[in-house]
Formats: sequence, C-alpha cells, structure tokens
Amino acid sequence: MFEVEFSDRFLRGLRKIDPTNRRIITEWINRSLLETDNPREHGMALKGQLKGLWRYRVGQYRILAQINDDRLILLFLDVDHRKDIYR
Repeated sequence: MFEVEFSDRFLRGLRKIDPTNRRIITEWINRSLLETDNPREHGMALKGQLKGLWRYRVGQYRILAQINDDRLILLFLDVDHRKDIYR
C-alpha cells in the first residue's frame, strides 16, 4: 500500500477549487487511489518536460503526481483545471 503525501502547491490549488468540485476530487482520491496497490491503473504517464509524472483525470480537473516505488510514496504535486494545469 502506498503512503500519500501532498505538496503545498497541491493543497493551495485544492483550496482554490469550488467546494463541490473539491469534494468530488477528494472523494475520487480516497476511493480510487488510497484503496489500491497500483496507483498507475487509474492514471497516465506524462511525456516531454513532465516525464516521470502521472496525470489523473477527475472531471474537468487534472491531478499531477509522482510515484516513488522505492519508498512506496504517492506524492500529489498539483491540481488545477485542465486548461491551466500544464502551464
């Protein structure tokens, strides 16, 4: 089971999202990622400048995360609307 960590940037981004979507995102994280042994099955590996990171789609929002297999840590780096996340 992976340990979960949240970056300050992720927490700031989550606070900026309206309460309804914030609840949807946190419920999705709890349901889909915290209860799995393989966080890769719900996401997609990124390419280019973001190589090594994973993307998770939750409605119109995207979550960027880094998976550390050596220490079994899933680090959430950022969350934002799909039009702004990759800037």
